[in-house]
Amino acid sequence: MPDVHYPGGKVFNWFRCNLLANCLVEFGVNNKVDSHVYIANGTDVEIGSYCQINHGSRLVNLKIGDHVMIAPEVVFLFQTHRTDRIDIRMIDQGTISYPKTVVHSDVWIGQRAIIMPGLEIGQGSIVGAGSVVTKNVPPYSVVAGCPAKVIKERS
Repeated sequence: MPDVHYPGGKVFNWFRCNLLANCLVEFGVNNKVDSHVYIANGTDVEIGSYCQINHGSRLVNLKIGDHVMIAPEVVFLFQTHRTDRIDIRMIDQGTISYPKTVVHSDVWIGQRAIIMPGLEIGQGSIVGAGSVVTKNVPPYSVVAGCPAKVIKERS
């Protein structure tokens, strides 16, 4: 189905949002969800109201507040591989699960950002395009880089 901005896109957005409202734990009102958004099984994803989620984003083990903008191809990781033992191949060590990642309200996450699992993105924050977020993001801050660092405070 076409993205929101293509002819007929509002109808397809309505269809996608109605499906998500029936599949997710929580799904608010007046959201825009583009095509090719990957949402795992839906039991671990909550999305607030007035959010925009662009194409190619991957949402797993995640709680999103209200008025959040997620640019294209943003990835939220939900687990990592164990690597602590050198006597066992990494592939055989299993994975580490994390608590739900939380994106508070009024956040903008730039294109192709990667958010490591179990983090909090503070209210009013901006994550720069291409950033790799490895630590919690303070409220009303701008982070960018690899790894992402605070480069500015929003005041």
